[in-house]
Amino acid sequence: MPGRHGALWQNPPMLDRASQINFAHTKIQPPRLQSGLIARAALEGRLHAAMAVRRLTLLQVPAGWGKTSLLTRVLSQLPAGRGAAWIAADEDDDLQRFLACLSSALEPMDLAWRVSPRSLPTLALGERGLRQVADEITNALASYEIARGVIVIDDAHRIRDPRVFELLRLLLESMPVPHWGLVIATRTTPDLPLARWRARDEVAELRLDDLRFDTQEVADLLAASGAAPQAASELAQRTGGWAAGLRLLMSVGGGSTRAVLFRERHVFEYLADEVLSALDPQVREFLLRCSVLPELTPRRCAHVAQQPRAAVLLERLEADGLFLSALEAEEPTLRLHDLFRDFLEDRLQRDHPDEIPGLLQRAADHEPDLSRAIGWLARAGAWERAAHELAARAPALVSLGGGPTIERLLKLFPEKEQQHRPDLNYLRALCAYQQFDFEILCQQMQQAAAGYLRKGQHEEAVLAQTYAAVGMRNSGRQEEARVVFSELNAQPLSGSAAAIAAYFSAWEAYADHQPQAVAPAFSRALGWLEQIDDPRVWEQCFMHCFLLGCPGMAPLVARFDECAMQRMPDTPSLLSGSVLHSRAAAALGAGDLGKATEFLAAADEDVRWLGHPRTLATENYMLHLAIDALRGDGRSVEHHLQRMRTDMSESGDANRRTHSSSALLAAARAVWLLADHAQLQLLERQMMQAQNSFDWRYADVERKMVQGMVALDQGRNADAVTLLGASLTDSVDEDIAFFRNSQARLLLAAVHLRSGDLRAAEQVLRPWLRSAHEGGFVGGAMMAGRPILQQFVQADWQGLLARPDLALISHLCDIMSRSRSVREGTSARAGGLTDREWQVLERIAAGDSNKLIARALDLSLFTVKRHVANIFDKLALGSRTQAAVWLREQGGAQRFKGAAPADSR
Repeated sequence: MPGRHGALWQNPPMLDRASQINFAHTKIQPPRLQSGLIARAALEGRLHAAMAVRRLTLLQVPAGWGKTSLLTRVLSQLPAGRGAAWIAADEDDDLQRFLACLSSALEPMDLAWRVSPRSLPTLALGERGLRQVADEITNALASYEIARGVIVIDDAHRIRDPRVFELLRLLLESMPVPHWGLVIATRTTPDLPLARWRARDEVAELRLDDLRFDTQEVADLLAASGAAPQAASELAQRTGGWAAGLRLLMSVGGGSTRAVLFRERHVFEYLADEVLSALDPQVREFLLRCSVLPELTPRRCAHVAQQPRAAVLLERLEADGLFLSALEAEEPTLRLHDLFRDFLEDRLQRDHPDEIPGLLQRAADHEPDLSRAIGWLARAGAWERAAHELAARAPALVSLGGGPTIERLLKLFPEKEQQHRPDLNYLRALCAYQQFDFEILCQQMQQAAAGYLRKGQHEEAVLAQTYAAVGMRNSGRQEEARVVFSELNAQPLSGSAAAIAAYFSAWEAYADHQPQAVAPAFSRALGWLEQIDDPRVWEQCFMHCFLLGCPGMAPLVARFDECAMQRMPDTPSLLSGSVLHSRAAAALGAGDLGKATEFLAAADEDVRWLGHPRTLATENYMLHLAIDALRGDGRSVEHHLQRMRTDMSESGDANRRTHSSSALLAAARAVWLLADHAQLQLLERQMMQAQNSFDWRYADVERKMVQGMVALDQGRNADAVTLLGASLTDSVDEDIAFFRNSQARLLLAAVHLRSGDLRAAEQVLRPWLRSAHEGGFVGGAMMAGRPILQQFVQADWQGLLARPDLALISHLCDIMSRSRSVREGTSARAGGLTDREWQVLERIAAGDSNKLIARALDLSLFTVKRHVANIFDKLALGSRTQAAVWLREQGGAQRFKGAAPADSR
């Protein structure tokens, strides 16, 4: 019988990928203008002026001084050509949630993002992640043509995550002034370098004295509320111009209230008590019970307070104007002022403490914001339900960079509550897996597996054991991994557990240098996967392109890719990127560099759009090294080599020690093609230094291959024969790691040819030639380099190689030559644009919005946004106007141009 939530894959509710990091959308909607507000021309004018020119506008005053009301009035008066994005901060806003709010608040502006806005949390996980996120936001803002826009963060004092303020610092320093600025409303001084910006006159500040109501403004306020203005002087003096105090004194009758020493919160609570006591008992009790909610809607309040007349009662409260702000939303929505809500919650705790757990649990019902829901359940002490909700909903956040958010929610659970909940260990492990932190993955999955077994949840235990074994294999515990996989393969498994266990068994065989065992395990996995439609199960089976060269894998990989494409949504994902990498690798193996380049370019878009997740970036960098080197693109090779080095340096110790050899081999094969002799020797030294106990079994073969390449490059033929011979496998069908074996085979043949031993050269080449004539992979042969292939074609083989053999090798030389011609631009659009990107560019120049372009070209809005981002990237443009100007400057002239050639083998 399946486990309680289908091993964390099958039964969780399907969430829209576009809204997986959920939050209440009232957080990004400014309150509606309240009735009874008065014009404060001088103050509003100062704020208008500051928001129009300053990099940062700071409103820093204590609670109840009217920050939000002032901002609401000023934003409602923005002239044409100006706009604002609003975020109402709260205590749950860690960096990932803040980024989700920010990107959603900016969504109506239809910015030209270079990456998916929802990939920003993933991008932020890197060592320089915050800088990259700030750059992406800055570029997107710069692309929007607006006279002046502002990002407003209200209640910024609630934000506890210091990374948010570090992001704001980076964003402020790079913000495209004068077109954009930031407005922060807060009770406390934000952790920002204000002194530096003050010295540059880049910050405007409004503080308590600026927001204090003077006597005339109090008189205007009294008049607006229908009261006699004669008491204005007394009210102004007694309240010190405090907006909240004025409102309360007016509510209870300012002239009859005895004089008190005015300490803000103390007096607020005293006066609020009088206001609350004056309410109808039914309204009062309703308001107390609803105070657990940050926003009040008829539906939510009726459910939480168990009050069917909620809509009528909310209308009465709004009419009374009791510290409530009305928000723009699909249904009537009110927000309590912080001070009043705090007061109500204190009173609720005093009057109805036994009801609070039930109120909080009902508040969590149907709450789309996971952080809020888990926070309420934690306050209620409903740990079982909190764990269930987190286990069901949090896995969808993992691939979106939600790891830090999940870790924060996990910390809400007391240690004793965590000890017997394997779901929580499983979640921690999933977060670690996304970063290839294999030691934590192993530790947490082992604890999860033990917990599941105690509970009798067999399927979940199998999944946890599988991932624990993956962690073992990648953290130097190879023998333990072999034992676990052997035990798993002996069990009668089914469904997603069988699919994932078999898939990682294929990887275990690969890592253990048993390529013949890869295809049988992968075939079992595919058989189970084809019975499962949930793409989240398929997404656990990524990075399969590395398995392509194993015997019997080519048709299985092609079948996997076809089935996966049928199950994927029309948005980038780990699975879509992995499939595109697989197809690029298959095209490379077939010798079709044109298709390989096209598939890799499409994969690049997914990788970039998803924020370069480590789970996709590794195979992306290695494919670029191979394909770009074959095309002679030394600049791109250097770029991706540097990115791969950075990624390895930022990854965990276990991942770095386990996979350094493979990364260095990929680099060495690329620099061999580019004839970079010094770099090749450096990489050889680094490979020898990287040798360690975490190495997979084939690491020694990889080292020997690179040593052999260096020996061949230096003319040490005897050493090259020994080393390259040791790196070869007996079976020509075994061509793993992007066809490493074929490359080694042709290099060894080249050494024999150089030494004049034609017979030995022919004998080394013959198995590959036989396989190639029968339709086998040829891409690895091209990795030997064009000069090597040309030597084979030009040599006098004395009849040892037949004409078809030489024609095949000559054909591979021609492929490499043609590929370089294409790269040099003999048939490329100006600016490197594809035909579809050119069509989109023409619609941009015609003034069409993204929605109109999507309709005109029959594309999804998402696809149009990706095309726009690619156009801006390729042409180094910052706005749609610049794109239109660029197109006009082409003048209908030739749309094709060349590029400088690169030196290569």
